[in-house]
Parts: sequence; C-alpha cells; structure tokens
Amino acid sequence: MAGLFPYRLQQGVVATACIAVCAIFSGPASAALIIRYGGNSITQGGTGILDVLISSDAAGGTPDLLDSFSGHFQIAPVGGAVSNGVQFATVQAESQLGNPAYVFSGDSLGEGGGIPLGSVSTLVNNNDTYIAGDGTVSGSGMPLSISSGTFLLFRLNLDATLANLGDQFTVSLINDGFTAFQNPVFANLSLDTSSFDANTMTAVPEPSSGIMLLLAALGVGIYRLRRRAQFPEKSEALWISPHAQSATVLLRVKVVTSQP
Repeated sequence: MAGLFPYRLQQGVVATACIAVCAIFSGPASAALIIRYGGNSITQGGTGILDVLISSDAAGGTPDLLDSFSGHFQIAPVGGAVSNGVQFATVQAESQLGNPAYVFSGDSLGEGGGIPLGSVSTLVNNNDTYIAGDGTVSGSGMPLSISSGTFLLFRLNLDATLANLGDQFTVSLINDGFTAFQNPVFANLSLDTSSFDANTMTAVPEPSSGIMLLLAALGVGIYRLRRRAQFPEKSEALWISPHAQSATVLLRVKVVTSQP
C-alpha cells in the first residue's frame, strides 16, 4: 500500500495534464446566448419602442435551456446630447407579453397578468435605468439553439420628448449581478460578450415631417417641369438676310418652339 500512493498520484498528475492539453487544443465547448437590438432611431420629441432580441449559437442537439432571466439596461447620452433627452418611459407597457415571438410566449409568469416585470429608476440621469425579468410557468425552460432562430426578449418603451434633433444615446445591457440568464436548475447560462455592446440610437425627425418635406420637394419639381413644358427656353440665332446690301446688316431672330 505504501508504494501504491505515489503511483496513484503520478497517474492523477498525468491524467490532469492530458485533460488540460485536450482542453487547450479542443477550444471552448460551451455555447452562449446572444443579445441584439431591433432599432437605432427614435422620433425626436416623441416616444418609441426598442426591441431586445435573444438567440443562441448552441448546436441543435444540445440547446441552451432558458428558464428565467433578468436584465439591467441603462441609457447614456453620447457627446453633447441632452443628458436626459432619451429616457425609459416611467410605465413600461411590456408589450412583448402575448406576442407570439416572445421567448416565453404561452409559458410566461408575466403573462398571468397583474404584476410588472420590472421597474424604471434613476442612476445618473432621470429614468436612465430599467431592471426586469421573467420566467416560465412550467419550469421546463425554452430550448434555444442555432436552429431555433431569434426571439423577442424585451420591448423597451423610450421617451425622447426632451431630445434635440440628431442627439445620440446608447442603450446597453449591463454586466452585473442584476443581469442573469438561468436554466431550470438555476445554473447560469453564458452570454456572448457582444451582448454587452452598446446600441446607439439617434433622435430623428417625425416621419410625417419628413413626408411633408418630400412632398414639397416633389411639388416644386413638378411645377418646374410644367413651366418648362408651357414656356420652353428660348434660343437665339444670327441670320444674314439675302436681301441685305451689306454683309454687315444682320437680323437677330429669336427662334421659339411652342406647344401647338
């Protein structure tokens, strides 16, 4: 027995070394959830919705099983933008609930009604923070993989009443203790690092204003075309009269083409 321990220890060291080498050459085996955004503009002086989307790069045979999640989102101005120009609306409609594209559609604790999924608060600027989450009723989770596609996670209600035209803002998922995605046994699922990249939004003119400007431009163009058709441009030509007694006698003739 005395000689067996060093042998077992040696075996363990060799096995550990093999596992480490295999891990290095095989690369990361775990999949990750991916968070993306469905828009990059909001009407200046108005309100809007920003969709937050979720997918997974897991293989179809070994999907990520999402059973509950919480997310911490924050808005920040870019450059000289008004500090509180874009905010989370104080009351979030949570309109993802009941949407067939929602990740927990038909199996959501929030769809039972009566309780909000989250709350809006102030960290740096007014109403710049939103923390919310949801879970399945069944507790069995939603399988997400590369073959399952992309699902709706949140529909964030934004308010740009105080924003100036052209102001830019970022909406970001914050990587802290308030952000977590878990499976049915409450183990954390990995998030792709790009999920924490900021989504930049720009305050743009109201669509109706843009349409009016376009119609005005079209009207000016049509008016000019009609004027050109009714009163075409005049051209001048020099004509030497055959009856002129001197080559220096010239008649200036205006040649005008007109509509019949």
